[in-house]
Amino acid sequence: DLTAVSRAMPRRRLFQRAVLVNLTNPKSIIFLAALFPQFIIPHQPQALQYLVLGVTTIVVDIVVMIGYATLARRIAVWIKGPHQMKLLNRVFGGLFVAIGALLASARRMA
Repeated sequence: DLTAVSRAMPRRRLFQRAVLVNLTNPKSIIFLAALFPQFIIPHQPQALQYLVLGVTTIVVDIVVMIGYATLARRIAVWIKGPHQMKLLNRVFGGLFVAIGALLASARRMA
């Protein structure tokens, strides 16, 4: 149970663990390795450019994650009820079925 783990572990430790997971996420590393070079000017100092891109990415990520956490905290009470969970499962299940049907019916573009 995730809530039991979060209660047993201090917030600082949870934060450190989350940072470690994000820094070692291979998808993020590959994404940033493919994205950053497109914004680098080769004949100018590259270290500073990478630093600016890295800091900008981290700041934006922190803002987005704070937004997710705030939203999650506000809707947590609503989501925890059994009726609400059933409704939420049906809504997202329906969305997945609809997206699957759209993908199955899509024609390949040449």
